[in-house]
Amino acid sequence: MKNLKYKIIFLLAMLLGSFVLANETTKDSLIIEDFSKGVVGEYPSWLKWRNGWSMKKHEEDDGVFKPYIIAEENENKYLKADDTGQSIIIGKEVKWNLKKYPVLTWKWRVRKLPEDADAWKGKNDSAAGLYITFKRNFFGIPKSIKYIWGSTLPEGTEFRKEKLGKPHVIVVQSGKENVGEWVTVTRNLAEDFEKAWGEKPDNKILAIGFLTDGNSTGTEASADYDELIAYPSKHFSGSKVEVEKK
Repeated sequence: MKNLKYKIIFLLAMLLGSFVLANETTKDSLIIEDFSKGVVGEYPSWLKWRNGWSMKKHEEDDGVFKPYIIAEENENKYLKADDTGQSIIIGKEVKWNLKKYPVLTWKWRVRKLPEDADAWKGKNDSAAGLYITFKRNFFGIPKSIKYIWGSTLPEGTEFRKEKLGKPHVIVVQSGKENVGEWVTVTRNLAEDFEKAWGEKPDNKILAIGFLTDGNSTGTEASADYDELIAYPSKHFSGSKVEVEKK
Protein backbone atom coordinates (compact mmCIF):
# COMPACT_ATOMS: atom_id res chain seq x y z
CA MET A 1 0.00 0.00 0.00
CA LYS A 2 0.97 3.62 -0.35
CA ASN A 3 2.98 5.65 2.12
CA LEU A 4 1.53 6.26 5.59
CA LYS A 5 1.11 9.96 4.94
CA TYR A 6 -1.55 9.21 2.35
CA LYS A 7 -3.58 7.16 4.81
CA ILE A 8 -3.47 9.97 7.39
CA ILE A 9 -4.45 12.61 4.83
CA PHE A 10 -7.35 10.46 3.69
CA LEU A 11 -8.76 10.10 7.16
CA LEU A 12 -8.20 13.73 8.11
CA ALA A 13 -9.68 15.07 4.90
CA MET A 14 -12.84 13.07 5.33
CA LEU A 15 -13.28 14.63 8.73
CA LEU A 16 -13.17 18.16 7.29
CA GLY A 17 -16.14 17.77 4.98
CA SER A 18 -19.83 17.91 5.70
CA PHE A 19 -21.39 15.07 7.67
CA VAL A 20 -23.49 12.47 5.89
CA LEU A 21 -26.28 11.34 8.16
CA ALA A 22 -27.26 7.71 8.21
CA ASN A 23 -30.78 7.11 6.99
CA GLU A 24 -32.96 5.78 9.78
CA THR A 25 -35.19 3.02 8.46
CA THR A 26 -36.66 1.85 11.76
CA LYS A 27 -35.77 2.34 15.41
CA ASP A 28 -33.94 -0.99 15.20
CA SER A 29 -31.59 -0.24 12.31
CA LEU A 30 -29.76 2.47 10.39
CA ILE A 31 -28.73 2.23 6.76
CA ILE A 32 -25.18 3.56 6.69
CA GLU A 33 -24.63 2.89 2.98
CA ASP A 34 -26.36 0.73 0.38
CA PHE A 35 -25.25 2.43 -2.89
CA SER A 36 -28.87 2.53 -4.08
CA LYS A 37 -28.61 6.13 -5.31
CA GLY A 38 -25.69 5.37 -7.60
CA VAL A 39 -25.74 5.23 -11.39
CA VAL A 40 -24.77 1.85 -12.80
CA GLY A 41 -21.40 1.95 -14.53
CA GLU A 42 -20.35 5.22 -12.91
CA TYR A 43 -18.24 6.20 -9.92
CA PRO A 44 -20.33 6.83 -6.74
CA SER A 45 -20.14 10.61 -6.90
CA TRP A 46 -21.03 11.23 -3.22
CA LEU A 47 -17.88 9.43 -2.06
CA LYS A 48 -14.58 11.26 -1.84
CA TRP A 49 -11.40 9.71 -3.15
CA ARG A 50 -7.76 10.00 -2.21
CA ASN A 51 -5.13 11.17 -4.65
CA GLY A 52 -1.68 11.89 -3.23
CA TRP A 53 -1.90 14.35 -0.36
CA SER A 54 -5.56 15.23 -0.63
CA MET A 55 -9.10 13.90 -0.59
CA LYS A 56 -11.06 15.08 -3.58
CA LYS A 57 -14.66 15.21 -4.64
CA HIS A 58 -15.68 13.26 -7.71
CA GLU A 59 -15.90 16.36 -9.87
CA GLU A 60 -12.22 17.08 -9.15
CA ASP A 61 -11.33 14.25 -11.47
CA ASP A 62 -7.82 15.20 -12.64
CA GLY A 63 -8.04 12.37 -15.15
CA VAL A 64 -7.13 9.83 -12.47
CA PHE A 65 -8.63 6.39 -12.91
CA LYS A 66 -10.62 5.31 -9.87
CA PRO A 67 -11.23 1.56 -9.76
CA TYR A 68 -14.72 1.76 -8.26
CA ILE A 69 -18.09 1.84 -9.99
CA ILE A 70 -21.71 1.10 -9.18
CA ALA A 71 -22.86 -2.27 -10.49
CA GLU A 72 -26.20 -4.03 -10.41
CA GLU A 73 -27.21 -7.63 -9.92
CA ASN A 74 -30.74 -8.97 -9.53
CA GLU A 75 -32.02 -5.37 -9.40
CA ASN A 76 -29.70 -4.58 -6.49
CA LYS A 77 -26.96 -1.95 -6.70
CA TYR A 78 -23.57 -2.35 -5.03
CA LEU A 79 -20.01 -1.01 -5.13
CA LYS A 80 -17.70 -2.86 -7.52
CA ALA A 81 -13.91 -2.56 -7.13
CA ASP A 82 -11.26 -3.76 -9.60
CA ASP A 83 -7.77 -2.59 -8.64
CA THR A 84 -4.80 -3.00 -10.97
CA GLY A 85 -2.33 -0.95 -8.95
CA GLN A 86 -4.15 2.30 -8.14
CA SER A 87 -4.59 1.71 -4.37
CA ILE A 88 -7.19 4.45 -3.95
CA ILE A 89 -9.26 4.72 -0.78
CA ILE A 90 -12.77 6.10 -1.13
CA GLY A 91 -15.14 7.03 1.66
CA LYS A 92 -17.38 9.50 3.40
CA GLU A 93 -18.11 11.00 6.76
CA VAL A 94 -20.98 9.40 8.60
CA LYS A 95 -22.71 10.12 11.86
CA TRP A 96 -24.55 7.65 14.00
CA ASN A 97 -24.94 6.99 17.71
CA LEU A 98 -22.48 4.20 18.47
CA LYS A 99 -23.87 3.75 21.96
CA LYS A 100 -27.32 3.04 20.56
CA TYR A 101 -26.17 1.21 17.41
CA PRO A 102 -22.84 -0.51 18.18
CA VAL A 103 -23.29 -3.44 15.80
CA LEU A 104 -22.46 -3.11 12.10
CA THR A 105 -23.25 -5.64 9.40
CA TRP A 106 -22.00 -5.42 5.86
CA LYS A 107 -21.82 -7.56 2.76
CA TRP A 108 -18.77 -8.11 0.64
CA ARG A 109 -17.73 -10.49 -2.10
CA VAL A 110 -14.16 -11.10 -3.17
CA ARG A 111 -13.75 -12.02 -6.81
CA LYS A 112 -9.95 -12.01 -7.05
CA LEU A 113 -7.34 -12.09 -4.27
CA PRO A 114 -4.00 -10.26 -4.67
CA GLU A 115 -1.43 -13.04 -4.96
CA ASP A 116 0.64 -13.87 -1.85
CA ALA A 117 -0.43 -10.66 -0.13
CA ASP A 118 0.38 -10.31 3.57
CA ALA A 119 -1.18 -7.32 5.33
CA TRP A 120 1.37 -7.57 8.16
CA LYS A 121 4.50 -7.59 6.02
CA GLY A 122 5.65 -5.69 2.94
CA LYS A 123 3.09 -7.11 0.52
CA ASN A 124 0.40 -5.09 2.25
CA ASP A 125 -2.58 -5.70 -0.03
CA SER A 126 -6.06 -7.01 0.60
CA ALA A 127 -8.91 -7.80 -1.75
CA ALA A 128 -11.46 -6.11 0.50
CA GLY A 129 -10.96 -3.58 3.25
CA LEU A 130 -13.44 -1.56 5.30
CA TYR A 131 -12.16 1.35 7.42
CA ILE A 132 -14.11 2.61 10.44
CA THR A 133 -12.79 5.85 11.96
CA PHE A 134 -13.92 6.27 15.56
CA LYS A 135 -12.13 9.32 16.91
CA ARG A 136 -9.15 11.63 16.50
CA ASN A 137 -6.85 13.30 18.97
CA PHE A 138 -6.02 16.99 19.42
CA PHE A 139 -3.64 16.85 16.46
CA GLY A 140 -6.20 15.21 14.19
CA ILE A 141 -4.56 11.78 14.22
CA PRO A 142 -7.34 9.19 13.81
CA LYS A 143 -8.00 5.97 15.67
CA SER A 144 -9.45 3.48 13.22
CA ILE A 145 -10.11 -0.18 12.62
CA LYS A 146 -9.62 -1.78 9.23
CA TYR A 147 -11.51 -5.01 8.63
CA ILE A 148 -10.05 -7.05 5.77
CA TRP A 149 -10.47 -10.13 3.64
CA GLY A 150 -6.84 -11.12 3.28
CA SER A 151 -4.93 -13.56 1.11
CA THR A 152 -2.68 -15.42 3.55
CA LEU A 153 -3.00 -14.28 7.18
CA PRO A 154 -5.19 -16.53 9.36
CA GLU A 155 -8.71 -15.39 10.11
CA GLY A 156 -8.89 -13.71 13.49
CA THR A 157 -5.42 -12.19 13.21
CA GLU A 158 -5.23 -8.69 14.70
CA PHE A 159 -2.36 -6.23 14.64
CA ARG A 160 -1.40 -2.59 14.42
CA LYS A 161 1.88 -1.36 13.04
CA GLU A 162 3.68 1.04 15.35
CA LYS A 163 3.48 4.02 13.05
CA LEU A 164 1.53 7.23 13.45
CA GLY A 165 -2.07 6.99 12.31
CA LYS A 166 -2.01 3.30 11.42
CA PRO A 167 -5.35 1.49 11.83
CA HIS A 168 -5.84 -1.58 13.96
CA VAL A 169 -6.28 -4.40 11.42
CA ILE A 170 -8.66 -7.32 11.94
CA VAL A 171 -8.58 -10.21 9.46
CA VAL A 172 -12.24 -11.15 9.18
CA GLN A 173 -11.76 -13.58 6.31
CA SER A 174 -8.78 -15.03 4.51
CA GLY A 175 -7.94 -17.10 1.48
CA LYS A 176 -9.84 -18.58 -1.41
CA GLU A 177 -12.67 -20.20 0.51
CA ASN A 178 -15.93 -18.46 -0.37
CA VAL A 179 -14.35 -16.36 -3.13
CA GLY A 180 -17.15 -15.46 -5.51
CA GLU A 181 -19.80 -15.65 -2.78
CA TRP A 182 -21.54 -12.80 -1.01
CA VAL A 183 -20.67 -12.88 2.68
CA THR A 184 -22.42 -10.98 5.49
CA VAL A 185 -20.12 -9.88 8.32
CA THR A 186 -21.38 -8.87 11.76
CA ARG A 187 -19.15 -6.98 14.21
CA ASN A 188 -19.72 -5.13 17.45
CA LEU A 189 -17.71 -2.00 16.68
CA ALA A 190 -17.70 -0.71 20.25
CA GLU A 191 -16.31 -3.99 21.59
CA ASP A 192 -13.73 -4.23 18.81
CA PHE A 193 -12.52 -0.69 19.48
CA GLU A 194 -12.21 -1.19 23.23
CA LYS A 195 -10.25 -4.41 22.71
CA ALA A 196 -8.00 -2.86 20.07
CA TRP A 197 -7.26 0.48 21.71
CA GLY A 198 -7.78 -0.22 25.41
CA GLU A 199 -10.36 2.51 25.86
CA LYS A 200 -14.03 3.07 25.21
CA PRO A 201 -14.96 4.76 21.93
CA ASP A 202 -16.83 8.03 21.68
CA ASN A 203 -20.56 7.80 21.09
CA LYS A 204 -20.36 8.47 17.37
CA ILE A 205 -18.59 7.12 14.32
CA LEU A 206 -16.72 9.68 12.22
CA ALA A 207 -16.08 8.07 8.84
CA ILE A 208 -16.11 4.92 6.73
CA GLY A 209 -13.80 4.01 3.87
CA PHE A 210 -13.28 1.27 1.31
CA LEU A 211 -10.02 -0.04 -0.13
CA THR A 212 -9.38 -2.84 -2.60
CA ASP A 213 -5.72 -2.90 -3.60
CA GLY A 214 -3.06 -5.04 -5.24
CA ASN A 215 -0.31 -2.50 -5.84
CA SER A 216 2.25 -3.92 -3.38
CA THR A 217 2.10 -7.38 -4.93
CA GLY A 218 1.73 -6.06 -8.47
CA THR A 219 -1.35 -8.24 -8.97
CA GLU A 220 -5.04 -7.65 -9.49
CA ALA A 221 -7.58 -7.42 -6.67
CA SER A 222 -11.35 -7.42 -7.11
CA ALA A 223 -14.21 -7.19 -4.63
CA ASP A 224 -17.75 -5.92 -4.16
CA TYR A 225 -19.35 -4.12 -1.19
CA ASP A 226 -22.95 -3.61 -0.14
CA GLU A 227 -25.49 -2.96 2.64
CA LEU A 228 -23.73 -1.43 5.63
CA ILE A 229 -26.39 -1.41 8.36
CA ALA A 230 -26.07 -0.53 12.06
CA TYR A 231 -28.10 -2.22 14.80
CA PRO A 232 -28.56 -2.17 18.58
CA SER A 233 -26.55 -4.85 20.35
CA LYS A 234 -29.69 -6.65 21.56
CA HIS A 235 -30.11 -8.17 18.08
CA PHE A 236 -26.71 -9.88 18.00
CA SER A 237 -24.35 -11.79 20.27
CA GLY A 238 -20.73 -11.95 19.15
CA SER A 239 -19.17 -11.59 15.72
CA LYS A 240 -20.08 -13.83 12.83
CA VAL A 241 -19.62 -14.44 9.13
CA GLU A 242 -22.47 -15.82 7.01
CA VAL A 243 -22.01 -17.03 3.45
CA GLU A 244 -24.83 -16.57 0.95
CA LYS A 245 -24.59 -19.66 -1.22
CA LYS A 246 -25.88 -19.47 -4.75
